[in-house]
Amino acid sequence: MLNQDYREMLSILSDNDVRFLVVGAYAWDKRKNVEIEGLKIPIIGINELIKSKLSAGRDKDIADIKKLKNKS
Repeated sequence: MLNQDYREMLSILSDNDVRFLVVGAYAWDKRKNVEIEGLKIPIIGINELIKSKLSAGRDKDIADIKKLKNKS
């Protein structure tokens, strides 16, 4: 499921107690830790992702929000 390089990067971050979030850092307190291939990866929900993209306000983020709202 994970690209080997990406998996290695996530492993290094996790092993060194680095606080990270896969998509943005807007909703750190609302993150969920999901286990993928033995790695605990912090993930935010779709509502937090939309809020994060709204706060960025770039054209690409606005386009992404439209796509995300159509999928939910």
